[in-house]
Order: sequence, then structure tokens, then C-alpha cells
Amino acid sequence: MDTRCFVLLLSGEGARLLPYLKEKKQFYAPKGKPLFLYPLETAISSGLFSSFVLVVDKEDKEKVAGMVSSLNQGSKKLSIVCGGRDRNESVSNSLKALKEQGFFGKVYLHDADRVFLSVPLLQRLADKENAYDALTPVLPLSDSLLKEEEGKILYQERKNRYLVETPQVFTFGKILAVYESGYDSADTDDFQKAVRAGLSSGLVEGESLDFKLTSREDLSLLEKLL
Repeated sequence: MDTRCFVLLLSGEGARLLPYLKEKKQFYAPKGKPLFLYPLETAISSGLFSSFVLVVDKEDKEKVAGMVSSLNQGSKKLSIVCGGRDRNESVSNSLKALKEQGFFGKVYLHDADRVFLSVPLLQRLADKENAYDALTPVLPLSDSLLKEEEGKILYQERKNRYLVETPQVFTFGKILAVYESGYDSADTDDFQKAVRAGLSSGLVEGESLDFKLTSREDLSLLEKLL
């Protein structure tokens, strides 16, 4: 029974790191294994998912298919979908593909550049998924928070302020309806769409290692952790 699907978003070139890596960051392999395989293998090993969708750039579809061919075995269903012009369109394409497959249940949307996904984080999300139509892991802010506005420095209250992570979990039919009814392309993630649409939304404790690989500093940390 298709009750959970893990969608891994690995389209895009990662413009900030591309000049340094000379390749898309999702395919960077400092230990001989492309980075996107780390969260994918974690999701597979968790035993929580019956199907998987990889969202890739069109020109990388055959390349990725070869990289995951050994994983696409047994009862697990793994499909590859072409991404779009941005994250929103890529997510939309994955949801359309799942609709065509007749999927129902919960969909987990994860950024491939969050390499250190853990099984305990996935389990915390799974334990709470039926209580909400939208769920995201978060980290509370521990540092002081300020903003600079028109030459003025203003400190902000950090209580009840969080950093948002992935995977984000949704009741499939509800997040599909949000996309089909139109959405704000300026949204930075899908949980933002769910909150704006009025879906029941909850938070789960995230993990500091679930950071997003965006800068050279992040890359240095990742290489040390690997």
C-alpha cells in the first residue's frame, strides 16, 4: 500500500558552489559517492517508504538512472521526474507524477543538498504525520537576532523563532490541491504554502546536521563530517 512517498529534489545547478566544484553539488563525490545518494539511501534504509521520486534536470535523467539502478529493486518503487525552472515547478512536477501513479497518503519533500538526513528525524516526522496535513522539522534560534533597516540596527525577539528544514511532510491530496489552485512563486518552501492555505500545520524537532549545503563554509563542514 502506497502510504508514504519520499521525494528528493536534486534539480538545479547550485550556482554558488558550481564555480568551485566545477560540477553540480548534488553529484559531487568527495568520498566516491555522489552527495544526493546519502539522503536517498537513508530514506530507503528507514523502511518507512513504499515509493521514491527523484526530481532531476532533464539533461541528468539518464545519468541519475544509472547511479540508482542498483537501488531500484524489489518492492520499492523508484521513479525519476524532470524538474522545472525553479523549486516550485519541480515540486509541482513531482506531485503531478504521483497523481498519475494513483498515489495517496503522505508525501515527504526533501532537499538533496541536506545530505545528513537521519532515520530518527524521519521517524519523528512519521510518528506525528497523521496529526497534521503539513509538518516540518525546525530548529529554535539560539543566537541573538537582529536586522538592519534604513541604517538602523534593531534587535528581534528570538523566542518562538525557528530555522526551517526538510523533509516537509504533507497529506498528498491537500498539497496537490494547493499547487493546482495556484501558488506564490516567491514561497521559499512548501510548508509556507500550506500555512498560507490554512492547512493544519505542525512542527517537529529538527537536527543541526540537517543543514543545507549552500556555501564553501558548508562544504568544508560537510567534508569534515564525511
